Amino acid sequence: MLPSLRRALAALPFVVLVALLASAVPPVPAGATATATGTSHVAERAGLLRGWDALPRRVRPLSAQRTTLRVPGRHRRVTVQRRTSRGWRPVTDERSDARGRVVLRWSAPARSTRLRLRVRVPPRGLLGALLSPTRTVRVTGVPVSAPSTAATEVLRLVNVARRSARACGGTTYAAAPALNRDPRLEVAARRHARDMATYDYFDHDSRDGSRFSARITAAGYDWSTAGESIAAGYDSPAAVVRGWLDSPGHCANLMSAAFTEMGLGSATVDGSTYGTYWVQDLAAPR
Repeated sequence: MLPSLRRALAALPFVVLVALLASAVPPVPAGATATATGTSHVAERAGLLRGWDALPRRVRPLSAQRTTLRVPGRHRRVTVQRRTSRGWRPVTDERSDARGRVVLRWSAPARSTRLRLRVRVPPRGLLGALLSPTRTVRVTGVPVSAPSTAATEVLRLVNVARRSARACGGTTYAAAPALNRDPRLEVAARRHARDMATYDYFDHDSRDGSRFSARITAAGYDWSTAGESIAAGYDSPAAVVRGWLDSPGHCANLMSAAFTEMGLGSATVDGSTYGTYWVQDLAAPR
């Protein structure tokens, strides 16, 4: 039953805002949403957030960042927050292990900017809340944007499919121009694929409730039309593209001439429900 379930693709296309499309495998129960609650008024206590001072002061756009901290107590929630015009917003949210160690992973924005970041650890039991000093990180330089082998192959196969007219369910689509790769769409797709694999859920909605349109915008892409296809359980680019083409909703996404650019993300976590998770974000700029 499980192998067939992994290869079952059901389309869920819909329209949100301007020609916003999505299609997905039938979802499995999502992991619990983790959101920051309350406001910490506890001043930082020296030495209780070891490792925060090692945060780099300058990073390249689209670069993957990894910061290791140690906090008092075990299995505590640790959140990196970014200062925005609407207040402090979470960038990443993890829990410390039994030794108080936590690895915080996040990706730099696609464009040059300045980030004001801090760490917040809510109180737990007899342990008080912790709030780090604010650190400013400059995002500047040449973007880290080399595509993965899987992303390159999926883009190639999708463009091969778009060269010819194709029936997607009861609708026939004409041949469409080739899609271009966009690193910002790849960032949005990679983040969501990694999040689903890490926290073992399957949904267009992120754990914080955000949709793919918000993720694409957050990656710095100003879109006029945007869509997303997700899949899980496929072990190769050829298999996932074939699965999408065999599903009417996914096929419609792949063949739509409204899209001009694409980004692909995939992530594999041993022990997760489906093993490998795939996200394809498609869009056209405004």
